[in-house]
Order: sequence, then structure tokens, then C-alpha cells
Amino acid sequence: MRSQLVKESLSQTLTLFYPFVGRIKDHLSISCNDEGAYYVEARVNLPLCVFLNLPDSSYVSQLLIDSSYVSRDLRHIQDQWRL
Repeated sequence: MRSQLVKESLSQTLTLFYPFVGRIKDHLSISCNDEGAYYVEARVNLPLCVFLNLPDSSYVSQLLIDSSYVSRDLRHIQDQWRL
């Protein structure tokens, strides 16, 4: 499956760029604690461009992870999708 290829590629890439597998401590530093990346797989039975242009944006927000798992910077990006 393609998702398995994405997981393997992500795993191999993040070992080379280890600061990306840490967590944001503040606006100036990253805690390189090797906690890994949060990976979510979703399936939709139509082209993504059609899905993202649906009038009811609540469907898009269902694809976003629970904000308790993310930093405030990513939460800000997610909040932009929650209209």
C-alpha cells in the first residue's frame, strides 16, 4: 500500500532530520526528544480538490488531529481550517 511507503519514507527521513521528531519548546527552541511524528491516515472517495471545496467545512476539520496532541503553533494552523 502507498500509506506503508509513506510511513517508511517518513521514518527514514526523520532519522536524518532528528530535530523534526522533537517538540517545539518555545518560539526559539525545539526539544530534540525523539518522540516521533504523529501519523494519521484518512480515505475519501472523491478527489481531494473536490473534498476541500465542499460547502460544509466540518468534514475537513474531522481530518485534523485532536489539538491536545499538538503544539500551539500547529493548533493555530488547524484553527484556520475550523470555520
